[in-house]
Amino acid sequence: MVLSNTASSSPSSSNESSSSEMEVQSSDMEVCQVYANSSSSGYSDMQSSSSDTGKSRDDLSDDKDDCIPLINGPITLSLMEAKLWYKFLEVGTEMIINRTGRRMFPYVEFSLRGVDPVGLYDVIFDIIPASSKSFKFLNNKWIPIGRKEEEFKNYPFKHPDSPRIGSDWMTRKISFEKVKLSNKPGTKAGIFTLHTLQKYLVRISIVKHERDDELSVVEFPIRATTFIAVTAYNNREVTKLKINSNPYSKGFRFPMKRLKNHAFEQLDAKEQRMLTLEDSLSNSVYCHLKKEMPTFPQCPLDLSSNKEKHKTDPTPTTEDVVAVDKSTQTEITMADIRSPND
Repeated sequence: MVLSNTASSSPSSSNESSSSEMEVQSSDMEVCQVYANSSSSGYSDMQSSSSDTGKSRDDLSDDKDDCIPLINGPITLSLMEAKLWYKFLEVGTEMIINRTGRRMFPYVEFSLRGVDPVGLYDVIFDIIPASSKSFKFLNNKWIPIGRKEEEFKNYPFKHPDSPRIGSDWMTRKISFEKVKLSNKPGTKAGIFTLHTLQKYLVRISIVKHERDDELSVVEFPIRATTFIAVTAYNNREVTKLKINSNPYSKGFRFPMKRLKNHAFEQLDAKEQRMLTLEDSLSNSVYCHLKKEMPTFPQCPLDLSSNKEKHKTDPTPTTEDVVAVDKSTQTEITMADIRSPND
């Protein structure tokens, strides 16, 4: 397979190193291997200097579409969220790295124009050094303090939808929002291992599959994405900007004390609603029972009749009992008690 670097913005040394390795087991690994070799050289400080990144927004961004158009030959790459990228660039963009990998924010999202509608393309994401220096945050700004460390071996990440024909790429937003940054070597695809306190930038490569297994490459180093890798934010302005613009950071917009008070207020309101519901239920049950129960007239209990009855019917005496017994006895004569022999 032959790799031809067409209208590329990378240094000549990277082109020579990238063309030296042309035979690998698969086409995907071949493309990634070539870009890995070229990305290790990076860009010089002159190419990523403040004079380049400090150009006016009118020169680099399209305010109508909120994008940064980058032109390389016939192809135009338009980085989206231009205003947000420039806000970070003004204060000094910082990206968190950790062992498991942290997503970049702002996300790298862009559109393409000028590619061959029927040509087959791969879109490759890579992170390359933007400076040969290490940096330190001092007096509210980043200053170089020495030579940077040797870079880790990273393989560029091919977009999961690759390859596609040019007409498909031009009618959609191309996003690499799932790319992660780490400080642990040997990570999987889509996770880039970086050194802390070193400066990097994003490079997008548009790879066209030509005839006879040839690849033509157009590269876009995006200087607006320049950032310093950190394990914790150093600049408070960056922290505020991340919290205010990242939809996944809304939980950090309020102090903890305010969040606790808000939680207690919600709990009190919930308890109040429960009490109100219980009262309404008890009242409704009481009203239902009151409606179903029969009504009785309320009158005083009269015991005078019982007293009169006791007065008229006194307890019988012994004489009365004897008289009753006499009245009930049967008269027996002597003839009745004679024996049969008589």
